[in-house]
Amino acid sequence: TGGWDNCVKVWDCEQEFQYRRTLQGHADRIEGIAVDPSGGTVVSASRDCTLRVWDVRGGGGRQVSSTYTYDSLACLSAAWEEGMVAAGARNGSLALWSVEGAKKTGVFRGHTTEVTCACALDLGGGARVWAAGAVDASVLVWDSRAPGAEAAFALKGAARRAFSLAADGHTVWAGDFSTTVKVFDLR
Repeated sequence: TGGWDNCVKVWDCEQEFQYRRTLQGHADRIEGIAVDPSGGTVVSASRDCTLRVWDVRGGGGRQVSSTYTYDSLACLSAAWEEGMVAAGARNGSLALWSVEGAKKTGVFRGHTTEVTCACALDLGGGARVWAAGAVDASVLVWDSRAPGAEAAFALKGAARRAFSLAADGHTVWAGDFSTTVKVFDLR
């Protein structure tokens, strides 16, 4: 978990969510966490404009890298099979970063307000797309093979601030502040 105390807390899910350790290093609150399904790597994004990669294998909590992003971060999503994370920023951009080495590989622009949520979709045939929602209720979708390009399309229907996105196959689930969940089929 990440919080307003600027720390990432590691919990043991197999031991009834028993607290294990605290990862320190951020100078402002944590806005996003991505955990590798293997359990060995954690990436954290903060309002302090840093993206940090942590090695938590074997009970440890060593910081592997810290990258200054030049943008206050608001959310984080991962495509672990590609070794990538996407960090949404308060300036309306969604930046792609490699987990290994924390190198920026591309930036998607198009939102005019803070990016509040993001998710990756594997459409098959090498097509990976990223969807991102924003404060202005817009949800935009980009093709990851063309970083820097304009959004491929916008998903219509969010009534208020996009709060959460999840993906399953060709489907995007979008939660907003209207107490509803919108379902979009990208086929």
